[in-house]
Amino acid sequence: MGKRIEYFDTIKGIAIVLVVFCHYVVLSNDSFGGNIMMSLAWAAVPCFFLVTGGLMHKNEKFERGKYFRRIVKVYIVLSIWKLIYLVVYGIMNHVTFTKVELVKYLFLFGDISNVDTGLMWFMYAYLTALLFFPITYFLFHNGKDGRRILVYIAVLLFARSIFVTSVDFLLENMTKVLHLNTISIQQITMINPYGSYPNMMFYFVVGAFLLEYRSKIEHYLKKYKSVQGFSLILIIVGMIGLLLIKFYDIHSFRWQGVYLQNGYNRFATLLLAIGMYLLIQSMEGNRLSRFLAEYIGKETMGIYYLHFPITAILLKYINPLIVDQYSLGLNVIKTVIVLALCIFITRVLKRVPFVKKLVS
Repeated sequence: MGKRIEYFDTIKGIAIVLVVFCHYVVLSNDSFGGNIMMSLAWAAVPCFFLVTGGLMHKNEKFERGKYFRRIVKVYIVLSIWKLIYLVVYGIMNHVTFTKVELVKYLFLFGDISNVDTGLMWFMYAYLTALLFFPITYFLFHNGKDGRRILVYIAVLLFARSIFVTSVDFLLENMTKVLHLNTISIQQITMINPYGSYPNMMFYFVVGAFLLEYRSKIEHYLKKYKSVQGFSLILIIVGMIGLLLIKFYDIHSFRWQGVYLQNGYNRFATLLLAIGMYLLIQSMEGNRLSRFLAEYIGKETMGIYYLHFPITAILLKYINPLIVDQYSLGLNVIKTVIVLALCIFITRVLKRVPFVKKLVS
């Protein structure tokens, strides 16, 4: 097993904190700070895929056996967790299903009413990346021509997701200002060879290049300005962009209980994610970075699977007591408590043979 990359664990640690923060929120509708944090959280999943793309493409040799075992493991672990979710939510809620629905739910990426598996889309996207990986790996490790083709693929992935959504947003604003009929280019997404997650596949490919050309990128940025300064500019511009897009939708800079539409397909999210990635990379080795990497970043898979049912159980019993106290502070407390429980349980489960595969 290769040496762990500390700043990757730090990125994953910060990303999973944001993921826990933005699920089952207990924010007041008029929270401005909460709205900023919820906007920041859109960068979490793209950062995960940037890290994943970097890690998977850095290996010099493609090991077919290891690759196929990884796909099988991810699929089996996903099915087991879906069964666990079914049991947990079945205890809390009234859940009914047919045998066919159960098979589709467990093995064919289906859903069952009253079983909250909304976060599972991440694993579906990850499996898509795994299926996509032999192609991207071959191109990435076959000279300049291979990488040029991979860049072309990344451009198509970008066009299919982020570009189309961003252009549509601009066209919608322009037509309203000019009092014209709505114009959209969304129809071109019918030409789609890249599955349901082109946005995450884009970040997956970009992650390979960010790691491979880290030194050149840092040298270039230091030549003109500091890496951290450039990263902060990207983060600030991305954050302002997301806040303005949501303001356009709901006419408020407050949380209002509304998630941003198509958040992963926004150009502002791309700026935010790249800025966060580069900033954390530049802070590698400091005390906070090491803490986040060691105590949170290494446990992200366990936290990911555990935090949904744990938060659901927690809120089921205490929500009647706190519903009038929703606030940014309360959501932070919820996040800290859930993270602590998830980390503790994950570390316990990692000591149990076979079971440890569910959280690692």
